Amino acid sequence: MRRDTFSPEEVALLGRVFDCCKAFKDSEAQREMLALRIISQYRAGVTNEAKLIEICREFSAADLARKPH
Repeated sequence: MRRDTFSPEEVALLGRVFDCCKAFKDSEAQREMLALRIISQYRAGVTNEAKLIEICREFSAADLARKPH
């Protein structure tokens, strides 16, 4: 079942993960995509803060590799 609400503790955790990874994102659209990825991973069962940060950094590295130079 998909949850549409999170507890205050979950919101705090998701916020910390976002804050750790948002520096890699230049635009508002990129930061929004990052937030969606974090929430998607959390809903998929990845609830460990360090693991979420690791996954987000992997996404960021992959995004940077795809950017045209």
